[in-house]
Amino acid sequence: ETLENILDYFKKNMDFSKEQTVLFSPATSSFCQFKNFEHRGNVFKELTVKVLG
Repeated sequence: ETLENILDYFKKNMDFSKEQTVLFSPATSSFCQFKNFEHRGNVFKELTVKVLG
């Protein structure tokens, strides 16, 4: 799965009328996709705005 797929899943399946918390915790290193943890965080922020508005 990609971050965008996960965010899209939550957009379609979560009830946003309730206050909820979602914790994203990488299970493995992601060096094949991102330069470092800061790059991964920046991509996450950008995708969150793009997918969830």
